[in-house]
Parts: sequence; structure tokens; C-alpha cells
Amino acid sequence: MRPADDEVRGAELVKRSCEADNAGGCELYARAFERGMGVAVDADAFHRYMHRACDLGAGGGCRSFALSFDNDDPQRIPLLEKACTLDDTIGCMGLGAAYLNGGQGVAKDLAKAKSWYEKAASQGEPDIQMTYGLLHANGLFGDPDYGIAEKWIERAARQGHVPAQLNLAILQAQGLSGTADVVSAMEGVVAHAS
Repeated sequence: MRPADDEVRGAELVKRSCEADNAGGCELYARAFERGMGVAVDADAFHRYMHRACDLGAGGGCRSFALSFDNDDPQRIPLLEKACTLDDTIGCMGLGAAYLNGGQGVAKDLAKAKSWYEKAASQGEPDIQMTYGLLHANGLFGDPDYGIAEKWIERAARQGHVPAQLNLAILQAQGLSGTADVVSAMEGVVAHAS
């Protein structure tokens, strides 16, 4: 088979999966229409199948469907909320950013921003854990909270996330989360890296 034939066959398979109410199949079928893989590019079909994926419980489908709307479209935030409740980390981050900055049709609300970011960080992705920690360290939810910052940055560092390891060392070396101890902070970087 030629690559184009493979794409057509793949599109047919995910279409059947979607017709059998498989959320992941609908999400993949929508992507096929977005990218022209085995089917013609079709924005309406992309929206239709991504909406179906969301209705069937695909968090990524809800997020992708939400992001296909303009920032100020009133459909966007409820779809991101649904994505986040379905444990879509990026959907949670999007909500956190919307409420942190005030935008996408919502007013600035630091308590909501913190809640959505924490839900995202709780899902274990080290980039997001570090980001959530840095938001606390920089006082973006109110006063800086170095204890919470250290907790989340350390979680990311323990997963081998090098930027988190460096940020943790800086936080500890400056004594922002307790007593300044440059030697212990650097030993911590080495320990997390090995």
C-alpha cells in the first residue's frame, strides 16, 4: 500500500470507531479532517467530530473543540471546564490562565485561577508542577508562598525535570523556603539528577 492508501484506510478505521461511540476514534477522525489525512480538509467536519468526541467524554476533544472558537466566544470556557473535569491537563491550564489574567470572557479571579492550576499540577506533569510552583513563588495568586512553591517544584524535580531541579536549588539557596543553604541545594540538584 502507498502512504496515501494507508491514510484513507486509517481514516476509515477511526470513522468506524467513532460510529461505535468511541470518543478517541471521534477525536482522531476529527484530526484527520483538520490535517487532510485520508479525507479532504473540512473545518465543519472537524468541529462536528471533535464535538462528538467531547460529548462522548474525551477531555482532549473538549479542549480542542474549545480552542477552535475565538477567545471571546462564550462557548470556549464551558468546554475548557468540561475538558478539565475529564482530566485534560492542558484544558485546566487554559482555565487557570484565563482566570489569572482575566480574559476569554471571564473576569480575573485569582482563587479560580489557583484552583484550576492546582488541578492541572495534581495530574503529575512536571512542566505544569514547576509552573504552578513558580506562580506561587512569584506571588501571582497573592503574596509569594515559597513553601507551596517548593513543594510543587520539588515534585517536578523528583521526576528528573532539570529546570525544576535548578529552580528548586535557587529557591533553597536563597533561603526563600527556609534557611539558605547553597551546599545542600546543589547537593539536591546532583541527587535529583542521578
